[in-house]
Amino acid sequence: MREGLVPQGVSDAVTDYTIDWPEPFGLVMAEAMACGTPVIAFRRGSVDEVVVDGVTGIVCRSCTGEEMVQAVRQVEKLERAACRHHVEENFSSAVMAERYEAVYRRVVAGARGEAVGVLFGEGVRLRMPPPSRPRQGGGLGKGKAEPTAWGGEGRAQ
Repeated sequence: MREGLVPQGVSDAVTDYTIDWPEPFGLVMAEAMACGTPVIAFRRGSVDEVVVDGVTGIVCRSCTGEEMVQAVRQVEKLERAACRHHVEENFSSAVMAERYEAVYRRVVAGARGEAVGVLFGEGVRLRMPPPSRPRQGGGLGKGKAEPTAWGGEGRAQ
């Protein structure tokens, strides 16, 4: 880091995540926190869903360089163990697999016309109706879906 930007005694181990587009997840943030490294990020895309402001990093709401500099000065107050714990509780392979499985169960139950309970966080179960069925004979739109360059089906025309 440039001299004079960071007060003496502040660790320079921080991830600067200055994206300027709505990234849907932000694996870099999760990987940094898994290593105990706080994240300083602009409030864009999934940042609010991945970083716990003031706990695992600092979310810069105004998205300015000045706010980033102030965030770097505050980073020493964060517990690096909290970063690791947050990732273990929310983004570990076991947790992610369980959450994907819950989504798949909901899709299967919906295809069968069943309502399904989805587990969220601290044992909170939300009962959800099955998703609505697609219209007959057209899926997303009228007509047949066209093949895509990779061999799958694209949007119906």
